[in-house]
Amino acid sequence: MDEHIPEPALPPDQCIPYGSGPAPAPPLQAGAYYQVVLSGYTPDNPDIGAVGKKRVFKACFHLRQSADGRELNPIVVICGEVPPSSLPPS
Repeated sequence: MDEHIPEPALPPDQCIPYGSGPAPAPPLQAGAYYQVVLSGYTPDNPDIGAVGKKRVFKACFHLRQSADGRELNPIVVICGEVPPSSLPPS
């Protein structure tokens, strides 16, 4: 999300579906390399003296098309170790 909008508060079991932001997202492509970074804060809890902390989640993946061509399957990789030019053919 490039635009400055208030961040939604989500419990751990919820997700933000791809493309659900205020601007349309391009479709994901087989063979493309993707990096996802999400950050947020844990809540303060003054009752027990806990101060909110920043948490960051980072994941990298590419997509491979299934043999029948109907699905895109994510292949999780270690970020920075797979340059886009070395991705397998889709």
